[in-house]
Amino acid sequence: MERLYDLRAGGKRDYLPSKFSIPLPDGRFCPIDKMISSYYVKRGWNEGVPTEEKLKDLGLSF
Repeated sequence: MERLYDLRAGGKRDYLPSKFSIPLPDGRFCPIDKMISSYYVKRGWNEGVPTEEKLKDLGLSF
């Protein structure tokens, strides 16, 4: 429900808070851009938007 609200309010893409832009002790950063597509697939979303099938599974409509 929260994701649907965010989309209706103009939300586009997920992001991490700025504190995650600080490098890890080994100098690497959290690869959010690489991880986000995989996350969306696992959630049943298409580029951050819940698919019609997922909404039906949840008993919701958009």
